Amino acid sequence: DNTLVINGLIKLDINFTIKSPTPLTSDISDKMVSKTILLALCLLPVVFSQTNTTFTGTCPTVLIQAKFNETKFAGKWYEVKRFNNTFITGHCGRPSYKWNKTNYTVTYPTKNLQTGTVVTTNFTLKKQLLQNPGKYDVYANKVKNFIPQYILSTDYNTYSVVWGCSYKNNQNIQHLFVYSRNGTLSANFFNKTIKPILVQNKLNVTRLVDIVQDPKKCGGL
Repeated sequence: DNTLVINGLIKLDINFTIKSPTPLTSDISDKMVSKTILLALCLLPVVFSQTNTTFTGTCPTVLIQAKFNETKFAGKWYEVKRFNNTFITGHCGRPSYKWNKTNYTVTYPTKNLQTGTVVTTNFTLKKQLLQNPGKYDVYANKVKNFIPQYILSTDYNTYSVVWGCSYKNNQNIQHLFVYSRNGTLSANFFNKTIKPILVQNKLNVTRLVDIVQDPKKCGGL
């Protein structure tokens, strides 16, 4: 099967037939040389493909936002940092959480800065426990995602830390998103407010990557 699947979105089956203009050896002179070439992902500026962020062992035990207010959390956020993952890719992430009394509907546009393509991921967050807001299962196209979303911390007006984890075969895959209400978080604010939360929950700060939120580069969202 001579195919390449990129991030579950693009499938390529590319065959090249190459004929040497001059005989190379007596064995291959005047023969057709057929090669199937799978293009390397780095040569295709089609999607901002990523792999999941994995760790050894079970998922860490984390603390959830106390007395989480689902209505106050709703609205538009700007993604400023995250763990690499295959669920949300690209830059300029601007998720909008709409509270519907029993669950969230989330619209999450991102942008491929190489192609200018905007991709929107839509999903639903359903409470794991009705009496305990802050823990949600993720459903995309009515299919449950293997990693949930937990609201670890937020002040509703400045920042939010959203996390999830799945364990299998002595490895865990973690999703981690750091949001801002206005598109930026200073290094000082991150170090004084958010980093201690991550350290307390034994989350690896060094695996976070910065997400572009430049107004010029992120135009069209």
